[in-house]
Amino acid sequence: MNLNVRTHRIQGTLLETGDRSFGLICVSGSEGGIFGARMIAKSFYRKGIPSLAVAYFQTRQTPAALCEIPLETIENAVSFLKQRGYEKVGIYGFSKGAELALLSATKIPLISAVVAASPACCVFEGFTPEKCPPDDRAGPGAARLCPMSLWMV
Repeated sequence: MNLNVRTHRIQGTLLETGDRSFGLICVSGSEGGIFGARMIAKSFYRKGIPSLAVAYFQTRQTPAALCEIPLETIENAVSFLKQRGYEKVGIYGFSKGAELALLSATKIPLISAVVAASPACCVFEGFTPEKCPPDDRAGPGAARLCPMSLWMV
């Protein structure tokens, strides 16, 4: 079953197999949106693992920039799967999503498994050109790191 989810304060796609013993939340990296997470979720679904692809930024219902991303997005995804009868919930994250997965698992006790593919060694600053002061050294339109939090706990 393929279910687009825009309730419970999450945006995602749920791919269900009928097995409710374990559900996997899938988040992609710094490309944002839902496409990468859906690709990851589909690969697990094809192996028989129910998967929920979750967008955490760069969609209409999520923050526009990779900055101040609320961990409640993942907490809401866990609650959504629990309400659907999943006994255990894990999270798979790739790149920036791996950072989110590891951080989420430290703060959300209902997450029972974590797969962090290509994670960072630490939690980095947020990234948002809209809120950065101009920096002539970087050149026009250059990406800049800002002294803002990447994740909101």
